[in-house]
Amino acid sequence: PLIVLEDADLEAAAAAAAVGAFFNQGQVCMSTERILAVAPIAESFVENLLAQTRKLRASDPKLEKSSLGRLINAEAAARVRGLIDDAVSKGARLLMGGEVDGAVMQPAVVDGVTSNMRLYHEESFGPVATIIRVRDEEEAVSVANDTEFGLAAAIFGADPDRCMQLATRLETGICQINGP
Repeated sequence: PLIVLEDADLEAAAAAAAVGAFFNQGQVCMSTERILAVAPIAESFVENLLAQTRKLRASDPKLEKSSLGRLINAEAAARVRGLIDDAVSKGARLLMGGEVDGAVMQPAVVDGVTSNMRLYHEESFGPVATIIRVRDEEEAVSVANDTEFGLAAAIFGADPDRCMQLATRLETGICQINGP
């Protein structure tokens, strides 16, 4: 999880979230899977993330140069698209991306992800940034810990001491402060 607090630098948080979610097409064990944005800044954060994502395009690197490459195979792309489709069928909104052409998948931003969706519980291992809107930092910690996967987390906020206090409450192996 990547937690974005109300006092975070939203441009920096969005840039880091894009790197964390889309680096190596999301096929990294420490990729940013779930972005938890507190209510007061959620809209602004999402707009910043969309602006970052619009700069990215995926293609097969054997055929052309682009900022993102392909997934390991077409089956992986279809599986990731299935996670997105499941979330959308249950009320999430696909704000952009997610188009699949063989093993190439365009980076996707999915907003309104909730606990009844597979995308909430399963690792996508693909180029998907999921937005989970939370009321406050307490709910952010609860949602961040509501997972079987706790390798890495990140917190974005202006007060490093506050971020460190929150980090000690996360059930993760490591936690970055103001970094993906």
